[in-house]
Amino acid sequence: MFKVGDRVETTESGYLSIGKQGVVKGTHITPCSKVLTYEVEFDERTPMGHDGDHGCKDGHGWWVLPSDLKFISVDYPARTIALMKARWAS
Repeated sequence: MFKVGDRVETTESGYLSIGKQGVVKGTHITPCSKVLTYEVEFDERTPMGHDGDHGCKDGHGWWVLPSDLKFISVDYPARTIALMKARWAS
């Protein structure tokens, strides 16, 4: 399982090309199939990309299956911001 702030890379081709890198911004449950996906803000603009539910840059967001991602490292600034937002919300 990935956490907000994890830097990831795509491993499977579909709508996205293999090797595309970005940061996990949150999780998303697909309404009709109830499948867990991760909202990833990719470094580069993505065809049909969106701004997502968790504030991705416009055109950089995409919901990706866990099986299509691999962990690279932790993006500490993104992780810190997510933790601070969670504390302020409670």
